Amino acid sequence: AIPLGICRSDGMLMLNPHPGRELEEGDKLIVIAEDDDTYWPQEGIEVEVGLPPPMNLKDAKKEKALVCGWRRDIRDVFLLLDSVMKEGSEVHMMSHCVPVDERESQLL
Repeated sequence: AIPLGICRSDGMLMLNPHPGRELEEGDKLIVIAEDDDTYWPQEGIEVEVGLPPPMNLKDAKKEKALVCGWRRDIRDVFLLLDSVMKEGSEVHMMSHCVPVDERESQLL
């Protein structure tokens, strides 16, 4: 599951809260997950970060990606995804902060 935000006990929705924000009693964590019964909160673990594996598009599988929000350089993000995702993959975008016609003019 990928955490997106917090729904506070008073109903206020906080997407992408400050990393230092701690959950308070009554808060609900908002996540995106494949389903609703194969994940649960656990203690954090230490992760060793190294170099990414070499890219091998011959063995790549079609993917589906979800982009949430808008960035001034979103076109560059899509160009990068196009270069690293296998042909036939899908990218879906969810954004409310830029009107559709303005998005289309920047992307097309």
